[in-house]
Amino acid sequence: RRAALRALAADAPSVVLSERSQCELELLTTGAYAPLVGFLGHDDARHVLDELRLADGTLWPMPVTLPVPAPYPAGTTLGLRDAERELVAVLTVTETFPWDPRREARALFGEGAEEHPLHDELVARGPWRVAATCRQ
Repeated sequence: RRAALRALAADAPSVVLSERSQCELELLTTGAYAPLVGFLGHDDARHVLDELRLADGTLWPMPVTLPVPAPYPAGTTLGLRDAERELVAVLTVTETFPWDPRREARALFGEGAEEHPLHDELVARGPWRVAATCRQ
């Protein structure tokens, strides 16, 4: 299976994961983030920010999104790589959407969000996210 995933990712665009994104990937793929099975799409992520619930009403405290450097069309295969550029997972994009990391910070941290230690990290993640279920 590993060889098949490596072959699939060989010609695919790659995204180097931040430490945070790599941790989220691990939590998703091990089931620790159940009932989530992948990175959230726009509708679920927006509901989480506004209501602390997924779109289906399931309680969820914060959006689990995958930042990417540019939009990718649905159906694109992406190789996810760690800081050493080793392949850690392959995913197929189901949705790319614009995301406002400053709004995310305000929703999560409230007034004075700019002073929260994670504010700059959220903002540095950039304005694009993809939804996808991961294959490890």
